[in-house]
Amino acid sequence: MSAICSDSLPLNIRSPLVEFRIVLRGALAGVIAGIIGFVFARIFAEPVINQAIDYESGRDEILGKLNEAAGGMARDGRPEIFSRTVQSTVGIATGVIAFSAAMVPWSRWPTSHCTDACASVRGIWSG
Repeated sequence: MSAICSDSLPLNIRSPLVEFRIVLRGALAGVIAGIIGFVFARIFAEPVINQAIDYESGRDEILGKLNEAAGGMARDGRPEIFSRTVQSTVGIATGVIAFSAAMVPWSRWPTSHCTDACASVRGIWSG
């Protein structure tokens, strides 16, 4: 227990500046994790997504032709708000990096209060 709870920490854990630094370090770790996630998605997920989109486009084209041949109305193509290129580059980078930067600091937040928790446990044990 003494390895986790040390009285010799060189900083005052209750200082708002220290808490800000901890959150900032977590955000930086999140940005780094987000960049790694983006690279992983571009290499491994994007080819599979493109295959699925190509399949869906071909399917929609065939269903449209069958619908026209049966006397139905042809489906009108809806305009894309964001092109596929924007979605697969800027969109995925923004989403993954922003989410990682937002989530990692808050997942690390409880560890910043270890000394308070350890002090209360020591108080109970020393009795």
